[in-house]
Amino acid sequence: MCHATFSTNMSPTSASETFAFLGFNYTNGLTIDDLAAICALDMHALSTCASDYIGTLTHVITYGSAFASLAATATAVVADVTALNVSAVQYLTDTVTNVTELRTFPILDPMDRPWRFYGWCYLYEWASGLREVISVVGDMGRITTISASTPPMAMEPSAHAIPSSFSYMSRYCVQYITIVLILMSGLLALSAVFHKGHVEARNFLCVNRIVGMTWLGRPLVLVRSLSAIWLLNTSPLTLVQVGVGTRFTSPPLAWYTTLLATSEMTWFVYVLNDLFSCITQQYTSLYASKSSTLTWLVAFAWTLWSPQLYAASVDRHCSVQDMDFQLTCRSGMVAVGSLSRFGVSMAVICGCVGATYAYYRLALPTLPSRAFPCLVLSAKAYYVLPFDRWRLRGEVYIDKTTAIMGGLLSWELGGISFVLDIKTWRVYRVPWGRDTKLSESETRFDHALPLQHLGVVDC
Repeated sequence: MCHATFSTNMSPTSASETFAFLGFNYTNGLTIDDLAAICALDMHALSTCASDYIGTLTHVITYGSAFASLAATATAVVADVTALNVSAVQYLTDTVTNVTELRTFPILDPMDRPWRFYGWCYLYEWASGLREVISVVGDMGRITTISASTPPMAMEPSAHAIPSSFSYMSRYCVQYITIVLILMSGLLALSAVFHKGHVEARNFLCVNRIVGMTWLGRPLVLVRSLSAIWLLNTSPLTLVQVGVGTRFTSPPLAWYTTLLATSEMTWFVYVLNDLFSCITQQYTSLYASKSSTLTWLVAFAWTLWSPQLYAASVDRHCSVQDMDFQLTCRSGMVAVGSLSRFGVSMAVICGCVGATYAYYRLALPTLPSRAFPCLVLSAKAYYVLPFDRWRLRGEVYIDKTTAIMGGLLSWELGGISFVLDIKTWRVYRVPWGRDTKLSESETRFDHALPLQHLGVVDC
């Protein structure tokens, strides 16, 4: 707008005056004699200008020792600002020649001692976010200047501009898995009570491992495990206000929080154990639990020793979209996650699984395989669950509570036992009976199902 006139002004506050006097004093040695020269540059200075500044100057001199640590910082600030050549810009017209030219004045001009006070006031407002420094590059050179004072504005990013569909999907997936596990744990507890405790108690240690694969499936468990690994390798970052400025804070996780978070990595171990159980076979029961425990401990130690830290940089670059209308600026970069750490996490998991399996494979090369056939259990449940106490007269049984974990729901109707296999959605009739009475020590088999005959006879 060539017909308009824009003026700029500065209204120092007590904080900015103290800041300016401290910076001036540590870099130029401020004295009371400087006050008159400082006031002389102020077009709107009152007659009491110098005396008004004496109070602030006295405060700075009296309590200067409290700010002594800032002396080196002030010197570094002068060096940086001088190197950037941050300047005030003004058009000047020579009334004799009627020539108008663009002039720049360094805000910390070493040749203009009193002006440096106002330069430090400029720097205070820049640090406070009231002004911005920009560098304009043209055909004839570069100008690095400071803007006029602009009051702070509060803006919220549009929710539609932030991609969140995947994060919502992951969250709902984790919530669904948690709800299913809670419901299944409650069902298993009720079943154990109903069957008067005739259950293989050790199998309750495999609830997440067996129920997760049977009732939820590998894809959902995989999403939960990857979500846990992503969150573990994401640094919590909070923007907090400190006085008139803001800064990022990333509080470290407490050790117990880290211990809980790293335990979520074992979900991926469960997926690998299940996926390769057809290969590891009889070694699955030996190495599976050890591999998840080893992964947990290694991940916990690694996270404590080398926690994920955020990376941030400020480097504003702007491009003109439409002259005098719009600039598109990229102010910097904030990275809260690390793809390389994600890769390390995956390597830790695969390494622990492979190492534990290799150990037992080498230590027990002739471990016998399981000889009884089973058509209704997954490979992982077949190889992980213990059946030592559930053999009777050449038959292998599974207690009805553990059968629920494996996806087998049983009930009796008209003296006949039926089993629903939720993995195949088929109902089986249990084709067995006993000609001999069970002894007192064998009554647990009244609360069990014969594995070798399940899946043979459909309804």
